[in-house]
Amino acid sequence: TWTSSNPAIATISNEKGSEGRITGKTVGDVTVTASGGGLNSAPVTFSVQAGTLMSIAITPAAQVPVNVGDTVNFTAQATYSDGSMPDVTKTVVWNSDERGKAVISRTAPDQGKLVAIGSGLATINASKDGVPSPGTSVVVASQVDIKTVLEITNNCCAGQTVTMRGTAITW
Repeated sequence: TWTSSNPAIATISNEKGSEGRITGKTVGDVTVTASGGGLNSAPVTFSVQAGTLMSIAITPAAQVPVNVGDTVNFTAQATYSDGSMPDVTKTVVWNSDERGKAVISRTAPDQGKLVAIGSGLATINASKDGVPSPGTSVVVASQVDIKTVLEITNNCCAGQTVTMRGTAITW
């Protein structure tokens, strides 16, 4: 009979055909023993380790257009060799390559919060344990003012109709 000291960390099978097969449940250490025929094995420590970090993806992943003063919340998701994909927004190191255009918080409680501070282009990425994410471009525009310009005809003849048009121009 196989026994795990903590089945929440790792279970060990006693079923015919899979006797002794250990399944890791969460990171940690367990002590495994075997017994049978009046004999007990020496305890063996078995470690369940986290998978290896393979990649990090940040969202939004596509180009982000913003205006000066806008904020955008980025998130980061890791992919590990064991197939797990946890949210790592609060544990990655956030970076902006143009801090005069866009800054992104690395500190609690605002990790991943970008603030657009100057017009231009910045690339945002995140890294953890030496694994960087692909970058996301942030295009920061100056605050947009919309003005209406009227197209005016300054004369007409009696009996004619003139149509006034408004055109939105941004600058």
